[in-house]
Amino acid sequence: IFMAFQVGAYSGANTFAVFLLFLLYGACMTPAMYCLEPFFQVPSTAYVTLIVCNIFTGTISTLSVTVMDLFRNDAPALGHLSDLCKTLFPWLLPNYCLGRGLLDI
Repeated sequence: IFMAFQVGAYSGANTFAVFLLFLLYGACMTPAMYCLEPFFQVPSTAYVTLIVCNIFTGTISTLSVTVMDLFRNDAPALGHLSDLCKTLFPWLLPNYCLGRGLLDI
């Protein structure tokens, strides 16, 4: 889709990086979704619920770290909290890694 609409940041020289990022994210999230599915009675409800949770956690975590980085100079305590979040979120939230990866590309 990025190549079809020729989005400069995600196509051209960055096409392989974006493709690899989405491929690795899919390889990471597929087993995670499969392992969490038995906690629900209806599989379709499980996948919809998990997708909504993934979108929410990915958006909130990426946005919160970005906002803390913007205000790092005004409030030094936010810098320490941002560094802590940048250390913990990649281990806990694959969605954060996808969001940060897309921002860094």
